[in-house]
Amino acid sequence: MWEWIAFAAGTGFGIMGLAAYIKTNLESKQREKDLQVKIEKLEERSRQKEKELQYRIGELMKGQIIDPRLLITREKDLINSSSEDIWILGINALGVFHESFEDIIRFIKNGGKARVLLLNPESEAFKQREKREEGINGEKSGRLRAEYATSIAFCKDIIRLSNKRKSLDLRVYNKEPKVALLVADPKRDTGMLHVNEYPSPESARGYVGEHRFIPKQWPDIFQKWVNAYEAIWDKSKKKLICRELNPDADDALKIAALGHDIERAIEERKVRREDYKNYDEFKEAHASNSAKIMAEIMRECSISTKLADDIFFLVRHHETGGTRRVDILRDADTISFFHVNLPYYFIRNGVEETKKRCLWGYRKLPGNLKKVVAEFDYQNKELELLIRTCTGWGEE
Repeated sequence: MWEWIAFAAGTGFGIMGLAAYIKTNLESKQREKDLQVKIEKLEERSRQKEKELQYRIGELMKGQIIDPRLLITREKDLINSSSEDIWILGINALGVFHESFEDIIRFIKNGGKARVLLLNPESEAFKQREKREEGINGEKSGRLRAEYATSIAFCKDIIRLSNKRKSLDLRVYNKEPKVALLVADPKRDTGMLHVNEYPSPESARGYVGEHRFIPKQWPDIFQKWVNAYEAIWDKSKKKLICRELNPDADDALKIAALGHDIERAIEERKVRREDYKNYDEFKEAHASNSAKIMAEIMRECSISTKLADDIFFLVRHHETGGTRRVDILRDADTISFFHVNLPYYFIRNGVEETKKRCLWGYRKLPGNLKKVVAEFDYQNKELELLIRTCTGWGEE
């Protein structure tokens, strides 16, 4: 009997121990589950914090957002603190010219140089921008073109009032930017830039977008925008703003300006420099040949005899001048050579031939336009030395 009692007691204690083990094991697993839930919550919270931190770092790396009410003051401070270079990029950049006109003049008078990049009004990007910003019922107000023309006028006045024509270089580009830029002293440790991010929708004016200021002490983001500006600059087209020889030219003068060198486009008919003793004979033959070809084209177009004869006369004498209107065409052609064609002529023909051509063209110019040529910046030391040599000869 005692054996059965002992057996029963042992079995009871065994069951109780098993139950205690199972209970302990279940509690342990629950604690593990609870702990895992806590870990997952902590990990999720950590991920959220990481996202917030990355966002804040991203915003910080874009630069300090400026309250629009302080923008004009900050922009003027940026220009007034510059000592060497100011670079401007925009669709028309009218804001910076309007608010900081006197500051830019003072900067240039003190020896600074300015680069200006504006969206080309003849580009497809400009025309699309017109449609988005101005297009109402298929009509455009002309505001963007008026703003562009105003910016050109500001550039002219800056040159005129600072009396330093070579210190402002204007170019136009064809691809619409996503931002406007104002860069101060990009090569100095004190460099600073202003980024105006153009907003969405694209029909909104760029100026209403976010404005940020970025110091050179943030080299990665600062250099990114400097590189972006230089990439556009290198692909842009230099614009002559110091003088328009006759902005109100008549139809004959406009057509003659377009077609005065047309014989060079027809390989089998163009005259060759090597077939003539000097530039005078060569240019005389060139002008005569172009005039004949223009007369043929005018007959095919059935324009009036009076207009055709006027065009023929202008083209025939465009190398030598002789009347007020022909002199305008001659001077425009000569300035165009120095401003646009000369770098390529230099590459093709070398130093000695380029000297002869430059001297021949320079001597044809009136005194005021000789000063214009002397101010051109070719960004080529050898070519600039050649021009200085030629301009010295031209005054003899």
